[in-house]
Amino acid sequence: DDDDHDHDDGDDDDTASVGSASTTASLVAAPGGLAPAETIIEVYVVSAELFADADPSIAGMSSLTSFFAVVDFWDFESQASPAAAPPRPAFNFASRFRVAYDEALAWHAAEPG
Repeated sequence: DDDDHDHDDGDDDDTASVGSASTTASLVAAPGGLAPAETIIEVYVVSAELFADADPSIAGMSSLTSFFAVVDFWDFESQASPAAAPPRPAFNFASRFRVAYDEALAWHAAEPG
């Protein structure tokens, strides 16, 4: 339930480009930061590569086409990256989730896929 964890709400205070640890550090150091059993899980979506032989429609895409990635984690709200252009969209998107580390999360993290 939502009382056990918080998630990245998309505010500028909680988001950063890939490779930036300063935002995570600020979440930990903030007043009322992390509780002893809490941790931050970060998911980075750096880029993608689209191949026309996998999907022939990719070859005919115009420069006006754009893509985005969606991160779904646990029972948090889905988070979408900014739009990026093909054929190698560079998203450079970080999604952060503040979680209470417990047996359910450990089991979920150990599951493949």
